[in-house]
Amino acid sequence: MWGDVKTALKAGDREKADDKVHAVGHLLEDFEGLLSKEEAVLQDAGKKATAVVFECFETLDAALHGPEEELKKIDVDELGTRLEAAVESLKSLAKGDAK
Repeated sequence: MWGDVKTALKAGDREKADDKVHAVGHLLEDFEGLLSKEEAVLQDAGKKATAVVFECFETLDAALHGPEEELKKIDVDELGTRLEAAVESLKSLAKGDAK
């Protein structure tokens, strides 16, 4: 979904980017529910990674609903790096590693 958001942002399609950002928010809420069923170590690691993803997408959401200059201030590459690291951490949880 991050790829779809980036593509929409580069194309100047704020509406499409916003739709994807909101979809991610709903997925993360579902994921938090799944995490609550795991052991404490996995819950903590998952919550930390999920918090980073939420923070990144909340930054995008606020900018998408604000003036154009707010969106231009966002470093999309830096957000992408943070998101990729958080997703890798979540993937490691699926394999049974808590990071």
